[in-house]
Amino acid sequence: MMTKGIEIMKNLGSPGRRHCAADEPGPQGTARARGFTLLEVLVAILVLSVGLLGLAGLQAYGTRHNNSAYLRTQANQQLYDMVDRMRANLGGADNGNYDAMPVIGANLSMDCTAVACTSAQMATYDMEVWEKANRELLPSGTGNIVNNGDGTFTVSVSWSEEYTREESHTAGTSLTRTVSLTFVP
Repeated sequence: MMTKGIEIMKNLGSPGRRHCAADEPGPQGTARARGFTLLEVLVAILVLSVGLLGLAGLQAYGTRHNNSAYLRTQANQQLYDMVDRMRANLGGADNGNYDAMPVIGANLSMDCTAVACTSAQMATYDMEVWEKANRELLPSGTGNIVNNGDGTFTVSVSWSEEYTREESHTAGTSLTRTVSLTFVP
């Protein structure tokens, strides 16, 4: 009886160790390999690399379109800034003082925040401040105001963006974007 127990222990090997199929000899009499082979590791690294490259491309795509949305938001804010300025200076709008954009120099022609201005001077000041802000906030940013003659005005803001591969075959060339609004002051 005791010999049967010893035989069982010998067949099981050392205590606490379980018998597994990897310990069995293979077809040529060698033990089967345990763990990952080098080829399996390389394939796993390749799959991971392709996935990470895909994520990087997705991040670049999102960043590019996020910048485009940011510029469009800035242009819309500039658009409504001029609309508010014209509504605050109805005398200047009614007299046609917003009809011609002044030439924008390095300095403002007059600072209407420091001294009292007429409606014509205020219109000139508004357009100078607005156009400077367009140039600072938007790449190649410009503004335009058109008196439609029927009591309405059209205010527009234009800026340039780079073409992307999806939009043009010549990536890197500029694309002019414009937002405009027709309103009654």
